[in-house]
Amino acid sequence: MTIGRDSSSQTSCLFNEDALINRLLPPELLATIMILSIGQDWHEKRPFMEPLAFSRVCRYWRSVCLNTPQIWSSISYGGLYPDGVRNDKLDGYTPLMWRSGAVELAALREQLRRSGTLPLDIVIGRYHDDDNAPAGVGRKLHEDDNFIYLWRTVFRELPRWRTVSLVLDDHLRCAAPKPFDCALKAPILEEATIICSHGYGDRIDFRWLARAQALRRLHLLQTPSPSRIQLPWEGLTHLTLDLRSVEETTLYDCFEVLPRCVALEHLRIAVGTGGYPGLESPVVLPSLRSLVLDRASSLCQCICAPKLEYLACYMRPFWRPFALTQSLIELARRGPGLQGLQELVLVFQQDPASVRVQSAAALGAFFVTLQISPGSPVDLPSELEEHTLDELLELLPALECLDLTTDDLGRVDLANLRVASSLRDLAIEGDLSEKSLADLRALFADGGLRNLTNLTLRQTNISKGFSTGYEGLVAALGQRGVTVETLNVGRGDCNGQRPVDDSLWSDEVQAPSCIPM
Repeated sequence: MTIGRDSSSQTSCLFNEDALINRLLPPELLATIMILSIGQDWHEKRPFMEPLAFSRVCRYWRSVCLNTPQIWSSISYGGLYPDGVRNDKLDGYTPLMWRSGAVELAALREQLRRSGTLPLDIVIGRYHDDDNAPAGVGRKLHEDDNFIYLWRTVFRELPRWRTVSLVLDDHLRCAAPKPFDCALKAPILEEATIICSHGYGDRIDFRWLARAQALRRLHLLQTPSPSRIQLPWEGLTHLTLDLRSVEETTLYDCFEVLPRCVALEHLRIAVGTGGYPGLESPVVLPSLRSLVLDRASSLCQCICAPKLEYLACYMRPFWRPFALTQSLIELARRGPGLQGLQELVLVFQQDPASVRVQSAAALGAFFVTLQISPGSPVDLPSELEEHTLDELLELLPALECLDLTTDDLGRVDLANLRVASSLRDLAIEGDLSEKSLADLRALFADGGLRNLTNLTLRQTNISKGFSTGYEGLVAALGQRGVTVETLNVGRGDCNGQRPVDDSLWSDEVQAPSCIPM
């Protein structure tokens, strides 16, 4: 093969340093690529704990990297979790390996300089003795004067705080330049996460956020009673009250602040004790669109939310799922009830039943997912099988999509799904047996589910008896215009999973469209 003069010159041009792709990208585009490509892990480490790979490609990339303030606007110190509570997302993450106070202070000042005047995302978590730390590192930190200067530098940037995550303990109390009962001036603070070290919240009154008028998202974990925290509740749109480890906190404590949250759209409450708050009348939350209750299911009787679109209740294995499900059915029957509800999630953890009802906001149609996935030796309550699903379906006349997942389809009478006459899409997952085939034939007999257009069968195990008559069923449905799809899924791929992940409100996972985060 020979290369002509013109081809040779073109080849040389391609390898010319000035023509390399990393030099041709405009700095604005390259900066955007860098911002989108940096992993969250890098932001979770302290300033300059590890080099940024982008800065080592070439001088041009390094220049763009150093002059892009968005890359340097996250300041993080320590792992954000309280004593005795380990976050799975932090496994393998080493928050410590503390350098000398002078080095830490110099690194912080340099990162603040590179961040320019942009708003800051601040994490002030646990930084003292930990499984990953040398013994006594907490004491050594407080013996270093630069350690105090470091925290003063962080708090000097209060006017730039956009989000902040704090672990409150004696170490932070000693290091912070302001006491907890002092109102800080944080004019652009939009989101705050407050975690108390175990048992520490009982001893403090927290007023740091009392003047944060721009605060919209608040997450309180293991904190003192919400009534002891002063902040502009009336401006909140997102509120998480995770109080499972605070024994003194009751449901009534939560309700002391809820009437002040007039703009609240998304509320999540988790408490360590069940029970009823003993209110004389329900609390009206006129703007509430989503509600998540963990061990606080009785609150569904105490909240009036006319615009509610999403409701999730997480139960514990020693509670009977039928009682909660029945109360929701009664709620749906009363007045407007749940007529505006687009998604309903009932989760019975480690119990053999979960029911999820949801809808697509764009279509205004209801979707139902029933999961019956035994996670314990407890048998599925017969009343849940025989009544609950049927009653829910009867109360949802606009139901268009149904997804059924079960470890044992033999325990579910598929023919009962005929009550959902508006169904257009049906998906079934489980062990497909000869009985399942008979149930499907009964379901579609005499024009049953006449509006159905799509049937999806996700099989974990298929019996010979089902295979024998399957083709005939597909042919019969095809004549009705129903598209049938069969998928092979491994056992455990979907079974036993919680319908809604706990990270629903996390920025790392995109929430459903009806809950804009």
